[in-house]
Amino acid sequence: SKATVSVLNCTLTARTMSAPVQLEPRYRKPVAHLREYLPERAGGQGHPVPPLLTEEEVAHYKREGYVVAKGLVPTEVLDAACVEFAERLDALCEELHAAGKLASTYRELSFEARYKQIVKETGGVWVDAFRPQLPNDVSQIRADTKCFFGDAMFGLLTEPRVLRAAETLMEAELEVAPTTPVRAFCNPIQNVRIKPPESALAAAQHKAVGSMLNRGLTISTPYHQDNAVCEPAADGSQILTCWMPLHDVTPDNGTLVVVPRSHRLGLLPHIVHPDNKEVYLENDFVDRTVEAMNADPALTAGLPDGVQVLRVPFERGDVLFLDKLTVHASAPNTTDDFRLSCDFRYNIAGQHTGRCVLPGFFPVDYHGCGPEEDEAAAAEAKAGAGSAFQQEHFASLTATARSGDEWRALWHRKRAELAHASDRTAILGRDRWLQAA
Repeated sequence: SKATVSVLNCTLTARTMSAPVQLEPRYRKPVAHLREYLPERAGGQGHPVPPLLTEEEVAHYKREGYVVAKGLVPTEVLDAACVEFAERLDALCEELHAAGKLASTYRELSFEARYKQIVKETGGVWVDAFRPQLPNDVSQIRADTKCFFGDAMFGLLTEPRVLRAAETLMEAELEVAPTTPVRAFCNPIQNVRIKPPESALAAAQHKAVGSMLNRGLTISTPYHQDNAVCEPAADGSQILTCWMPLHDVTPDNGTLVVVPRSHRLGLLPHIVHPDNKEVYLENDFVDRTVEAMNADPALTAGLPDGVQVLRVPFERGDVLFLDKLTVHASAPNTTDDFRLSCDFRYNIAGQHTGRCVLPGFFPVDYHGCGPEEDEAAAAEAKAGAGSAFQQEHFASLTATARSGDEWRALWHRKRAELAHASDRTAILGRDRWLQAA
């Protein structure tokens, strides 16, 4: 039996499963070497969780612009997210079947087989039904716009090991040591990326309607810097990206491609795609940039072979942390399997988030208390948000969430507000490049 409401209206489905959802073994693989807490080091007093990164890893992040934290996320946290995705897919199949868009619910198939069937029959990937985000183009936001904010996803986003590692890296980037411990704020820029095999996407690319097929979320992501999709007011904020796969990732199934030390170059000039408004760097521009880096002794110090573009492999439980200025992309998935990943952003609490219209939040349970609100600083941040639209819809820098319910409520309120905004012409995070063009 089940009590369900529309998946396409982005609310949760409550159900009693007649049989357990079928997940491939790689979605339940134990984390082989779960990272233990490290002894507290000087300067870390006051944090609720001890440090998890070594001094060598922190130095690597500062020097190279990225670091892979091996075995950071516990098995049970990843398992919960995989089950939640499978249940979400189950609800989506039922919804599409009821609408006559799918011949069957295909309940007997595994997660990946069902997803391939959806792609084949509908010509869409439907990633927005799993995505904890709203469209960047405000004109596309409606009261029933698809999005998803599940409890297990909230658990990933607020996993204490991840938050603590993020705080360690953000604090290390500060030019002046803080007088109080750095506290992480969960940034509103967050994504789920579901990459079917390239072969399964051939039909979808031919049949895709509108924005159902989102290239950056489903195929391969072009080179870019994450800072490029932040508002200019956040250029001085300490923001980092946390990318976590839900299974092992290889160079063949769509892993991330990183240009080491590119964060030292500052913000590079990006291009906005005229159709889907994707912000990116052209491949030949990146090639020339790497050549220029290899001609600079300061950027190649300690690298016998110079700067090399890396395809980074991952095991389940690993997390990649990226500086907001590190150039990166994702490779295509040339295997027969799916690639599932989540990427979140964190910033130092009180700093501009880079997407001020959307609701980030302060993870109260992790910090053990709420944020201190500085009314003058909040007013200054709002005034510096940019356009009149951004100032009108500015999201609080002191919003809090203790649960998936509270997280969902923040986004559902903002969705309703933006759906009825008088000015619906904004394209979030693209202003600086659209103006430059």
